[in-house]
Amino acid sequence: MRGGRTNILVLGSGGHSGVLIDILEQLDVELLGILDNSRKIGSKCFGLEVIGNDDYIDNFSHEEAILVNGIGSLPGRQERWLISEKFREKGFEFMTLVHPNASLTNNISIGNGVQIMNGSVVQHGTHIGCDSIINTGSIIDHNCTIGNSCHIAPGTVLSGGVTIGNNVHIGTGSCIIQNIKIGDNVTVAAGSVIYKDIEPNTRYILGK
Repeated sequence: MRGGRTNILVLGSGGHSGVLIDILEQLDVELLGILDNSRKIGSKCFGLEVIGNDDYIDNFSHEEAILVNGIGSLPGRQERWLISEKFREKGFEFMTLVHPNASLTNNISIGNGVQIMNGSVVQHGTHIGCDSIINTGSIIDHNCTIGNSCHIAPGTVLSGGVTIGNNVHIGTGSCIIQNIKIGDNVTVAAGSVIYKDIEPNTRYILGK
């Protein structure tokens, strides 16, 4: 065993990974290294060494390591969510990260693997489901519910009482008025203003 649950591994080496590594450094969290299928072992990214591909995790039991999902989220791209599913099936957990400059009230609930970025605000009574990203500068007002595997892109504003299903992408700079319900598997284009409920499995483009 390698020091208990002190082995923290970052999956992926793209831009999203760099943002998370910066958060972890600000929190004085020591990282073992990066796992990436497309990078040369021994190369450096964001000051960390690439120590293996995804199979490297087989060197650990789920009690010995915790993972950071550094795979970014884009509409129509499933890699982030698939890798979470893959490693959870093996028993591993993902670290929940909150940037020190994010503002969170005490009475909220946050699922495993959630990532809340710099400058975000999350108000009371809000629930955020597993693996969801609350990206830079987003505002989540009171009593919102955000499902699993969602991406609330930078600068998004959710007014009070908004409900968002699972596997939803809310594009950069979108605004959602109070008490709106958005179903599962919805993609909302950047800059949208949402003033009515959106049915599941919908692509919503600039109010059309």
